[in-house]
Amino acid sequence: MMCAFRHSGTLMPLRYTMQDQGTLLAWAAPRCGIAGLEFPDLSIALGAYDAQTGDIRAVAIYVPLYEGEVDCHFASDGSRGWARREGLREMFAYPFFRMNARRIQTTVAAHDLDTLVLCIKTGWQIEGRVRAAMPGDDGILLTMLRGECPWLDEGA
Repeated sequence: MMCAFRHSGTLMPLRYTMQDQGTLLAWAAPRCGIAGLEFPDLSIALGAYDAQTGDIRAVAIYVPLYEGEVDCHFASDGSRGWARREGLREMFAYPFFRMNARRIQTTVAAHDLDTLVLCIKTGWQIEGRVRAAMPGDDGILLTMLRGECPWLDEGA
């Protein structure tokens, strides 16, 4: 699931980590609307953190579904400093290159228009509605193919 975020000011120097998976997964869960639940055992987290303060700014969670398909969840602290080209490239390169995905997907609450607009602006394509995908709400399934991802370097 993706979550929208608001701009809060200056750009921060970022670093990316996959260390301490438990902390990254726990940080992302309530921000993805799954507080009290756990991500599947095969989940992999990639965190973006402020290099000056060490504060986590965003986490991407990747859950392998089938060969070549990965379910993605994104969470943010509400800032947008991490969401520049470098950060988006890092977040999208992992499933496409490290996990060899040809297709990634995410589900957004149907009522969450801010996040749906964000997804479309970052290159996701709407596939359809998933009835009762979330407690009290339908979900909108969005996908992106490796060849369509605008955040990857040409020829990568």
